[in-house]
Amino acid sequence: MNNRLFIALDIPVDAKEFIYKLLREIDLREKVKWESPGKLHITLKFLGETEQEKAEKVKKILSDFSKNKEPLSLRLNRFGFFRRNGNPQILWAGFGKNEKLDKYFAELDNLLEKIGFEKEKRKFHPHVTLKRLKGNEDKTVLEKFYTIKFEPFDFVAENITLYKSLLKPSGAVYKSIEKYNLGE
Repeated sequence: MNNRLFIALDIPVDAKEFIYKLLREIDLREKVKWESPGKLHITLKFLGETEQEKAEKVKKILSDFSKNKEPLSLRLNRFGFFRRNGNPQILWAGFGKNEKLDKYFAELDNLLEKIGFEKEKRKFHPHVTLKRLKGNEDKTVLEKFYTIKFEPFDFVAENITLYKSLLKPSGAVYKSIEKYNLGE
């Protein structure tokens, strides 16, 4: 049986609380439905439909990988949009340049390529997805994200998780399959 899988760097509770505090300050009347706190993460690699045998190899790679790595110090410092055909599609919270995170991503991408996953063609852009835009959102709220500045928030990410993504009519539901502590 295949599962739709991805690998993510988990965001600690204090960082999630900071993000939601900012969202409440921007969206005073709560006009926008944001991603739930349980869905906030930094995707390291989307694996897609993965058979069980290959998933076991992924687990072994993540177990070995995480033992050799230190937790990551990250700085949340901006908002932005990914666009498709010039239109904003995804609103995200982003991070300052982090060479260690870039190296972790590249190493993980190389290890997964060895077991048959296609290497990522796009440049790695670490982010936390806050909203997938459908076009019916309150534009006055979204426009604030083009200009808003905030004091950066520093935090430490200590876990990588292998998630299963279940697609439902109401949106994707993420289920943790296995969690790996960095540095253990």
